[in-house]
Amino acid sequence: MRLSLYVFILLFLGALFSVIAPRQCRADRLRVVTVYTGAEAKLSDGRKIVYSGISVPSKKNKIFFRECLKAHKQLVEDASIIILTQPEARGKDLRRIPVVAFNGTLLINAELIRQGYALAGHNDDGFRYRDLFIQLQQEARQAGRGLWAYSDTFSEPYYVGSRADRKFHRPDCLKAKKLSLEERIVFRTKDDALSSGHIQDWFCTPLFRMPDKGIVSK
Repeated sequence: MRLSLYVFILLFLGALFSVIAPRQCRADRLRVVTVYTGAEAKLSDGRKIVYSGISVPSKKNKIFFRECLKAHKQLVEDASIIILTQPEARGKDLRRIPVVAFNGTLLINAELIRQGYALAGHNDDGFRYRDLFIQLQQEARQAGRGLWAYSDTFSEPYYVGSRADRKFHRPDCLKAKKLSLEERIVFRTKDDALSSGHIQDWFCTPLFRMPDKGIVSK
């Protein structure tokens, strides 16, 4: 998908979301007052949100946490954003409310993936932006954007997936070793794991190599 087509899709979605989305989601225009991670934030009305459909490192001691956090801040600071609360949040007392969010006509969830500072998270087939997010991830990977500039070209003999949380690991990862035989899925390649809907474990980062002295944000 070319960039122009991606922009057209987002403009189209931005123009129509006020008509289509209210049937499934609640829309609010708010400001972000605190950014916690590359995918989590606190809004001006006090609610805490997490962007649906993306995956980023969630703890400060994880590799690439700082880079994803910085990319997120650059998209939402000093801006009024529109959030659409996802249907799965209805009637639930959640610590983080799942949303998709727009800065103008820019879909923030998608833009983080396009820039290479978030991965397409696993979602059920009914998630509206699932195919778009996967396509943007493929483009970011091919272009070497953001974290993909540190893509690990080395291939492990195999990769270990978890049936429960749908994450995949390097074979020597401590988390992989703790999985029971019933919980394990063995993938021949990283692409096989991604194609199956699994996302990488940010502890062993099978998609990226780990720099010795951190990385420089681009």
